[in-house]
Amino acid sequence: KILFERKFGCTSCHKALNLVGKVRGGVSGPTLVNSALRLRPDWIFYWLRTPKKFLPKGRMPLFDFSEEMAILITKYILSIRTRP
Repeated sequence: KILFERKFGCTSCHKALNLVGKVRGGVSGPTLVNSALRLRPDWIFYWLRTPKKFLPKGRMPLFDFSEEMAILITKYILSIRTRP
């Protein structure tokens, strides 16, 4: 959560949940709340590593994620949920 919000600043663009479970965050990227209901883990992982392959003119920054970091961020994104 700290890496997602503070180091990489994902909530600048994407909606996520704060510590008390309220939706917060940016509006220019898609919401990540309940994303596990619509996205596959492998797709999230590859998006994080190579967003320009999916959307060449998109606004997603190209982070130099190691494989381990991309796995951790993928797992965190999948955990952002208001529903089981």
